Amino acid sequence: MPIELDFCIFCGQILDGKHVEIIENNFNHVNSTIIQEKEKIQRDILKNDLKELKLTFGDDDKEIIEKEALANKIHSIVSLINNNISIFSQAINKAEIIDYSIQFDFSSLTEEITEEIVTLNERLNNLNQSNISTNKIVEQLESKRKQLVRNSFINNNIELFKEWFEINDKINQLTNMKKGFSTNTITKKAKEAFKDLVEENYVTIFKKYCKELKVRDVEVKLKPQKGKTFRSKYVAEEKFKITDIMSEGEQKAIAMAEFATDLKMRKNYNTVIFDDPVTSLDYKRTENFAKLIYNLSKDRQVIVYTHNILFYYFLYNQCESDKNTENKFYKVDSYDQNNKGLVSESFSGRLDSIGDLKKKINGYKQKIENKNCIGDELEYNISLAYTEIRTWCELIVEEGFFKSIIRRYEPNIRFTKLSDIDGSFIYELETVTDLFNRSCRWMIGHSQPIETLHSKPNREDFFEDFDYIKSITNKFTSVKW
Repeated sequence: MPIELDFCIFCGQILDGKHVEIIENNFNHVNSTIIQEKEKIQRDILKNDLKELKLTFGDDDKEIIEKEALANKIHSIVSLINNNISIFSQAINKAEIIDYSIQFDFSSLTEEITEEIVTLNERLNNLNQSNISTNKIVEQLESKRKQLVRNSFINNNIELFKEWFEINDKINQLTNMKKGFSTNTITKKAKEAFKDLVEENYVTIFKKYCKELKVRDVEVKLKPQKGKTFRSKYVAEEKFKITDIMSEGEQKAIAMAEFATDLKMRKNYNTVIFDDPVTSLDYKRTENFAKLIYNLSKDRQVIVYTHNILFYYFLYNQCESDKNTENKFYKVDSYDQNNKGLVSESFSGRLDSIGDLKKKINGYKQKIENKNCIGDELEYNISLAYTEIRTWCELIVEEGFFKSIIRRYEPNIRFTKLSDIDGSFIYELETVTDLFNRSCRWMIGHSQPIETLHSKPNREDFFEDFDYIKSITNKFTSVKW
């Protein structure tokens, strides 16, 4: 610090007491500020543990350091840095000033490392450029390989390629030829061909079958559309549909004509099955149906189910007129104990007569009279007997009363036999009707109404009815029982 009468180091003047005091105050102030900054720096330094800044190397790192010059130099610098850290750490802890002469200078090593890094970057750039060139060469070789594979494939399949080009040339030729055709012309020709080859033939066959079934004035029109053929049927004009003006029987006859036409046109020789095809038909049209079905059976197997005895005899007579013995007729005229019908072949188209029923009923009578016939067996045989008695009721009226002037299998009345009717039979009608109703309830194959559900015949009922049947048969027919 300056004292009074000293010369000022800045201006050279002599300092008096006041000047010395001012300078002293300023130095104290500056010194105080420096001390505060020093303490702050020291606190900040002490916050950091310089020991943690030291770098260590593992065994793997040592192997690299021994092999690589650059790594060796970096290792040397790290060692110098660690030494400096130790020196600085000790000086900081002791708050001592470090002599510059003991500090390690590794600037020359840093320059060498920088030069090495530059050299390495150049080498890496060269390697990268070499890698790009290598990739280009590989791509070129791969392209050549693919080309060789394609050439090999073409060479191995040269014949197929020739065939493909030939077919392609034909397709192009046909495509060009197709362009020369008019769509309207083709459609017109197709319609004309359909009319000549299909429609006229179909209509001719359809009208032939309509004529056989006695159906007149029916027209049919075929309309081809999108690979399908639609049919419309009408009378006189298209606005008059057959469903509006024709009876159920006539419509059924038209349907049969259509069906037969389809079989003919399609040359379909599969088995055909008819299930009572003549319901709601009069006897004359029933006979026409029988003729048509019989003619269809000449080209294919035909199976017919029917409850109509008249239709059955029309079919039978068609076979008889042609002396056709190939066709077979079957009937259900008996039942098993489970009330299921038993089918048997009918070798004749003739219906059972009073004489036939006499033999059957007598046979059941013998079984029922047997003392060993009891329980379910008795009930079963009585039911079978009443099945035949029901038929007897029909025949006694037909043969005993009307003397066969009408028959179930013939449509006409035999007027020449009218005088043979036995008028006294009317007194038996009530009893025969009652017997017929009871037979319907008790016969095999029929269920009873609720009010008579538990009504069952016994031996005495059967014997009583048997005696009546026997006496009436002897009285009104030529059959003697």
